[in-house]
Amino acid sequence: MNNEFGIILAGGIGARFGSSVPKQYMKLNGREIISYSIESFRESRLGENFILVCNEAEYKAQNIAKKYGVTCIQGGTTRNESIYNGLKYVQKYYPKTEKVVIHDGVRPFFQSRHIATYFDLLDEYEAVITAVKITDSLGYKNNTPVNREEYYLIQAPEAFRFSLLMKYFNKDSAATTPLHQLPETAKIYKYFDFKYNLKITYPEDLFIAEQYTRVVFNNSQNCYTVDTLEKNKKVLILGGSGGLGQEVVRHLKEAEVPFRAPAHKELDLERLSVDALNAYLKDFIPDIIINCAAATTVDSDGLSKQFDRIFSINLKADFVLTEYAESVGKEMNIVLISSSSATRGRENIALYSASKAGVNSLVESLSKKLSKKNIYLNAVVPEKINTPMIQKLHGDISTHDLLDVREVLSPIWYLASHKVYGKLIQVRKGL
Repeated sequence: MNNEFGIILAGGIGARFGSSVPKQYMKLNGREIISYSIESFRESRLGENFILVCNEAEYKAQNIAKKYGVTCIQGGTTRNESIYNGLKYVQKYYPKTEKVVIHDGVRPFFQSRHIATYFDLLDEYEAVITAVKITDSLGYKNNTPVNREEYYLIQAPEAFRFSLLMKYFNKDSAATTPLHQLPETAKIYKYFDFKYNLKITYPEDLFIAEQYTRVVFNNSQNCYTVDTLEKNKKVLILGGSGGLGQEVVRHLKEAEVPFRAPAHKELDLERLSVDALNAYLKDFIPDIIINCAAATTVDSDGLSKQFDRIFSINLKADFVLTEYAESVGKEMNIVLISSSSATRGRENIALYSASKAGVNSLVESLSKKLSKKNIYLNAVVPEKINTPMIQKLHGDISTHDLLDVREVLSPIWYLASHKVYGKLIQVRKGL
């Protein structure tokens, strides 16, 4: 909309971060931290109606401006000076602006949908702030008790009616948020529903953020069933004789979904190829592929001896499935089964852990490219499931500690029926 505008603040030098590169230009999963905010703004209804306020060095170099095609202006020596420079730019070049959102470029988890929410709220309110309830205890210098319920944290983004902010904003103010420069009569909405709004302040935050980008977990309240699948969809299920695979097959049969579940003698996953898939499937072209197959071994069986078998079945086969989907040239959902052991290698099952880490990397590396061909690649990442394979590996394990196979089905049906990609849905007992 022509009356809405965005400002991304990226003028800091990262003194607390302690690096030779300003933290907003450090890499998060291979991309500059600032690029996540640029992408969210661009994907929102703002389109190109936003600017980046950067420090003098970046303004002169124009590295980010050229790389991401964004307009950059020079900021000031303080955050408020940078905000002021941004507001004056908007006032001069976009005089019809009625609503403005201001964000910190070192908060990479801001989503484009939040912009619409904040701007819509400005129809009724004069400012919308990101508010966070305090869950820790609050202390005071003289140890006087403090009621944390009377306080909250204020984070970016913040959205304002532009004319009101221009009237009251003072670049020389000591206030750390524009909110505190507005009159007490201003009508403010506190948005408490923005979770995981991590700010990259210290080096440790960068590595925590890399894990945050992968946080997607199954909520047991969101229950999807085989009936979620569109009618007449065809399914190829690999590993249909295993504990999880048997349950998937049972549900497919009950729902009368057409499927194929090849036995080992019909399709050898250790030697899987696109040609082998074509020879087995013939005219049965699946719309959905669910790979529940897995092989495992303990370290004492020999790491190098078992390497080819474990990696061929647990990882190479998944690459073959993506190549098959590309060769077919039709819309397809591919659901892989990873493992919580991929998050950190497990003692005594090094090959299994490493192969499942490879599955996660496969999804993250290929899913975006495949989505452009209408192939939707995702994985479910469960902890130990109560299956014969787990009982064999951990003979003394209590079933109380294990997921029931039925707890893993909901995310499988979700990923098999939705046009999403790159998801690693964690499944943990109790969630």
